[in-house]
Amino acid sequence: MKRFLLVHYGEIGLKGDNLRYFVEKLRKMIRDKLHKNFEKDFSVKYVLGRFLIPLPVKFKEEQYVEVLERICGIANFQFVYEGALELKNLGAQIYKSMGEFTENLKTFVVRVKRSQILPYSSCVAEAELGAQLLNRGINKKVKLKGADLEINVEFFNEHGYFS
Repeated sequence: MKRFLLVHYGEIGLKGDNLRYFVEKLRKMIRDKLHKNFEKDFSVKYVLGRFLIPLPVKFKEEQYVEVLERICGIANFQFVYEGALELKNLGAQIYKSMGEFTENLKTFVVRVKRSQILPYSSCVAEAELGAQLLNRGINKKVKLKGADLEINVEFFNEHGYFS
């Protein structure tokens, strides 16, 4: 599965008429800092109020964290997998990607953000994906607040991106 960095920005979103200017400045800064630190060209795409950055096949998350934490304007970021838009296929992809690191965890929750074009609500998607994971044998209890494992999913750009 393809891996991406999903970057959300902070207060620059409040800049009104200057929003495009500040978003472009941040996009260029992210691209330049990644290029400088990894000596590779990075595509930093602006999509629906966030940046999406394809990652190389082999990368070390810690190195990217060090770079991105020092960029002013970034509110948060996460390393995501690109998955299917259809919930049944996406549930299978999430389960497959979980590996054995979840063995010591007791509870989980699924959190979904979606674009408005999808025919179901975020709550419906959360319930469906959670049910699929339970049916596939995740063997964890659902806990809506303070879960040991939080699975984040964002739907946009004809894909479901999950971490």
